[in-house]
Amino acid sequence: EEPVLYARNARDQFTGEHPLANLHPESFYSAPLFSSERELIGHLALMDDKPMDADTLETAVIGIYASRAATELERERTLEALHERDQRFSALTEQSNVAFLHLDNDRRVIEANDAMSEMREVDEPATIRGRSANECFAPGCMETFDGERKRRLRGEASTYDAVLIGARGARRDVIISAAPLISASGEVHGSVGLYTDVTELKRAE
Repeated sequence: EEPVLYARNARDQFTGEHPLANLHPESFYSAPLFSSERELIGHLALMDDKPMDADTLETAVIGIYASRAATELERERTLEALHERDQRFSALTEQSNVAFLHLDNDRRVIEANDAMSEMREVDEPATIRGRSANECFAPGCMETFDGERKRRLRGEASTYDAVLIGARGARRDVIISAAPLISASGEVHGSVGLYTDVTELKRAE
C-alpha cells in the first residue's frame, strides 16, 4: 500500500455510489496506516476544495499524523485485546472450583477467587488481596517458596506441594501449579497459581 495523491480534479475519481462522491473534492491525499508489524490497519485521508501539490505542507503534515494515528490505533487494539483476555480470564477463575491466586514478584496477592477464600477460611477475596501469600501457608513452606519465587523470576513454571493454613486454623495439603506472567518485552511481572486441595487423598495414603 502506497500513499495516493489526486492533486487536481479528485472529484473525477469518486463517482457513482462512492462514499466521497457527494463531497466533490478538488484534491485528495490518503496515507496508509501500518502497525509496528507492518500490518495495514487503516487509512488517513485529507481532502481540499483547492489543488494540492505533492511537495506542499499538507502532504508532509498528513504523513506525520498518519504515523501517529497508526500508533494510536494499534495501542487501542492492543488494549481492547488485553481487556477481552482479562475478562475471559476473570470469568474463568471466578467460576472455577479450583482455588486461584495472582501474585506480584514479591508474592503479594493481586487477585484471588471465591474458591481460594473458602480454602483460606475468609469471607471474600478482598480479605486476601494486598497481603503476602506467605501468610496463607505453614512456616515450613517458606524455603520451598523462596526457591519457587526464583524459578518464576527465571520464567519457569512448576508444580509443587505445600500446606495451606486457614484463618480458623484448618490445615490443607495442596498441590500448586504456578507459572510466571511475562510481558511482551520478556519481563516477569508476577505469577498465577492454581491450588488443588489433596488433603483427603493424603489422609487415605
